[in-house]
Amino acid sequence: MPVEAPKPPPVENFRRRVAGTRNPHAHGGILVTVYRNGEESRSASKHITDAKGQFHFFDLQPGTWKVFIDAPSYYPFRTTEEIVPGEATHATYYVERGSYNPFDKVVTAERERKEVSRNGH
Repeated sequence: MPVEAPKPPPVENFRRRVAGTRNPHAHGGILVTVYRNGEESRSASKHITDAKGQFHFFDLQPGTWKVFIDAPSYYPFRTTEEIVPGEATHATYYVERGSYNPFDKVVTAERERKEVSRNGH
């Protein structure tokens, strides 16, 4: 019975952090999504930043990847990165607040639920 060779460990080839433009401190809990052009559903990888704003992606195929950062209270951030074989890409993305008014508050809640049924005549 042949013995399977062990799988190689995952290769971290894209990482870094998310920070604000006026406050360069890191932001945790932010969704970072990377995907190939035209392959949003098949090749998308998602990661939530840690308390230091760090995110890590492993084993991304070489080529151009689109990056989308969706942070509450901040404008959406979009860019592209080139993943090169044998190299690790390091980036710091600076997201801009949607408002600097100290009286603005963001309230997040679950979306309203609805039920729909249809009956024939």
